Amino acid sequence: MLRDGEVIASSLVLSHSEQLDRLARDVPQALDVATVAGDPSLDRLRASTLLRRRYRDQLGLLPGQRLIVISSTWNRGSVFGAWPQLYGQLMAELPVDEYRVAGIVHPHVWHGSGPFELRRWLADCVRAGLLLIPPLEGWGAALIAADAVVGDHGAVTAYGAALDRPVLLAAFPEPEVVPGTCVDLLGRTAPRLDPTRPLRPQLDRVLEEFRPGQHRAVADLVSSHPDQAAARHRALAYHLLGLPEPATPPLVPLLAPDRLPLLTRAAALRVTGHLDGDAVHLTRHAADVLRGRPLNAPELADPHLVAHLHHPDRSLRQTAEVLLCQRNELSFAALPSCRIFLLGDELRLRDGRRYRVESTMDSDPALAASAVLLLPDPPRELRVVTGAIEHRFRLTPLAAAPG
Repeated sequence: MLRDGEVIASSLVLSHSEQLDRLARDVPQALDVATVAGDPSLDRLRASTLLRRRYRDQLGLLPGQRLIVISSTWNRGSVFGAWPQLYGQLMAELPVDEYRVAGIVHPHVWHGSGPFELRRWLADCVRAGLLLIPPLEGWGAALIAADAVVGDHGAVTAYGAALDRPVLLAAFPEPEVVPGTCVDLLGRTAPRLDPTRPLRPQLDRVLEEFRPGQHRAVADLVSSHPDQAAARHRALAYHLLGLPEPATPPLVPLLAPDRLPLLTRAAALRVTGHLDGDAVHLTRHAADVLRGRPLNAPELADPHLVAHLHHPDRSLRQTAEVLLCQRNELSFAALPSCRIFLLGDELRLRDGRRYRVESTMDSDPALAASAVLLLPDPPRELRVVTGAIEHRFRLTPLAAAPG
């Protein structure tokens, strides 16, 4: 901030008066050029909250599904630096029909080793359905869409708290955090995620016990002038230029939904189910993150495997009982473990039966395939329940096909 004892900047813009107090203590020479103007990122987030439903739709979330955002800043003390296995461990515990997981990773991580390397590190998680948010745009919309944020001492986690989202801290290096800041307060008040215990119960407890306004004190430390940053920044800029400020109010553009990644479904699933009345209850976990039995991964009772024919893991393709295909590419004779082919919206069973699958709510037809696998004589009207969501399918018999 200083060179040869002189202040370098013509103007130093701060978001909160707490920073002004620290400036007065540490660099009093800079007080004359300091302005508390609020936080434009927070203001844009707040303005965009009215599009929460749109963002959730863009991410493919169904009613009743919870979106968990894992946010990581950079360096060794971050989530990605201290606990990189968290993405896979958490996804292994969460049923894919009840939860979606999005990853927000700091641009320094994306570009420090390169986007290819980051995607390689998280390849199993992406195949399991991880929504990897682009490094520059989309993180704000994902925060607004989130039901909870698992994070660290980075700014995105603090913005999640400022948006009144439940926050769990998976990493928090106290020596790197300045006392008295909003991040410091968050570290003293938000619960910590214990890596030695199952993660889902900890997450569910935070979701159930959270009360609106719980992070109000953190939000109050993010900006001294909420919803005023654009006006204050513009006034300062025109003052520095020596020009009259326009009479029209400054604009705050909303966050664009199209910067979010589109819906991706897990490429391989371990599925358990049972019949309750006339409904088939299914629980599906992503198979890619269950390989190698990660810590606290659920023990599934008598699961069957659903996989895409083009899955890169040969063992999953060859042992799947339900195979997802784009067209009639293989025969049952070539795949002794396979009992059902799902070709788009058509089910083909090993015994020659065929069904057209229709859904009133655009549900995943693989749910119908798993239900049919559990029912020796499936009804025309099929009810499938995943968590709190009920899916309805119509099965229309088609002419039998040769095996």
